[in-house]
Amino acid sequence: MTQQEQEFLSLLQQETDCAKQLLVALKAENATLRKLDAEKIERSTQTKIQHIKALEQAASHCMVWLKRTSPNAITTTVSEYVKDLFPKNTQLIQLLEEVKQLAHDCQKLNEVNGGIIALSQQYTQRALAILHGDTPGMSLYGKEGKTTQRYSQKTLGKV
Repeated sequence: MTQQEQEFLSLLQQETDCAKQLLVALKAENATLRKLDAEKIERSTQTKIQHIKALEQAASHCMVWLKRTSPNAITTTVSEYVKDLFPKNTQLIQLLEEVKQLAHDCQKLNEVNGGIIALSQQYTQRALAILHGDTPGMSLYGKEGKTTQRYSQKTLGKV
């Protein structure tokens, strides 16, 4: 293995490790979202953000290395470029595929977590509407074309 291949393998391994840590953090966030524990949700979200930043930095280091190694690089996808640059290094190619799969898995789980958050938000908005004396389902369209809850000025009680 050449020095170039070793350098890139090291960078790619760092990116893979960061993606694995992010996936673990997303799974933890998913579990806390399902338990509806606000304090744990906040902690898991902060952990997820740290892992996202680490992954972005690792991916950036890989891209900088690729561009430095070959200034005319990456006229196609990174995968195709790496296959052209290191055609016989199956370890690099497999690791790159693993990173791509981990990124895909992270994206899907993050979308699931976002769906859980959106659903929780809808339940909270319905509960607030009921507490404000509005009937569920009463809504108006806002400037963005989305429905907004209309809270009436009904007095619920006096002290």
